[in-house]
Amino acid sequence: MKVSIQLSPKQKKILRFAGVPAFYFFALVFFVRLTFPYETLRARILTEYNLSQAEKRLEIDELSGSGLFGIEAEGVRLSEVTTELVDGKPTTPASLYLDSVSVGASLLSYIFGTISVDFDAELGGGELSGNFRQGSEEARISLHGQTIDISGLTMLSAGIGLPMSGELTGDVELFLPEGQMSKADGSFNLSVLGLTVGDGKAKVRGTIALPKLNAGNLTLKAEATEGRLEISEFSADGPDFKMDAEGKMRLREPFDKSTTNVDVSFRFKEAYTTKSDMTKSLFGAPDSKIPGLFDMDPSVRAAKQEDGSYGWKVSGLLSKPSFRPQRPRPQARSPETAPRKK
Repeated sequence: MKVSIQLSPKQKKILRFAGVPAFYFFALVFFVRLTFPYETLRARILTEYNLSQAEKRLEIDELSGSGLFGIEAEGVRLSEVTTELVDGKPTTPASLYLDSVSVGASLLSYIFGTISVDFDAELGGGELSGNFRQGSEEARISLHGQTIDISGLTMLSAGIGLPMSGELTGDVELFLPEGQMSKADGSFNLSVLGLTVGDGKAKVRGTIALPKLNAGNLTLKAEATEGRLEISEFSADGPDFKMDAEGKMRLREPFDKSTTNVDVSFRFKEAYTTKSDMTKSLFGAPDSKIPGLFDMDPSVRAAKQEDGSYGWKVSGLLSKPSFRPQRPRPQARSPETAPRKK
């Protein structure tokens, strides 16, 4: 059965007037996509960014179109510029590598005076997606990460000086009055599943190579108010390692220039310290009065607490934090052992 639609002369006239502009619009988009100088744009982005950043270098393997008004970059690497030498050899710079990044802008939002950009990135075998929206008086950032292998995020590992692995998942929501990170309100809710630290070769703080340890799941929850980030939970508790941290951050632009003031306490569990002859020599045998090699470092020894944990004060720039040992805190005494008042 055929269904035919009869159009009135007026309807046909409207369709003619609407169809011609629509045809030219899509033809324009099609030919712009075919002839757009993406290679020139790639070179322009690299030149302007690298000239403006003395400490970092950006590389992009290929740039192409994505959707109607978007671009896609493949092989994106952001690495630190370093001239440091270890044992007379150049160090491998910390870097962030993305397999691909797609960025798309909303033309309709732009017409009404708002910039709205959606992006998707593939990195570490997972996906990072989000939206950036900026108006005349405010901006918003929304990020969602799923099953991102952090072993390839060497900028993250560089923060503690040891290789790390695990799957990062979570969300970040930020509201920026006047578009300024230093006034941000919002939340961080992140977790790293199956976190491991060390590989038996890299040395912690350039002194001792720790065997690989299983730290369990790492959880970070924090709330930002007027650019001050209050950490409500930052902890990990695994078979080999337990860590707790508390403190604050001051958000800045760019984000890696934010400052930290965090107290970190961690402890190696007996299952790890007695795992092998190597770990026993590093941390000391349970029945031995001879300290392990780990405590031979003066700063590590100064950070050791009465309960066997280690306390550190982490402060300074987020990208290059400094670690200072905390003074030992006296253990709380039970009512039986506490001295009686006379």
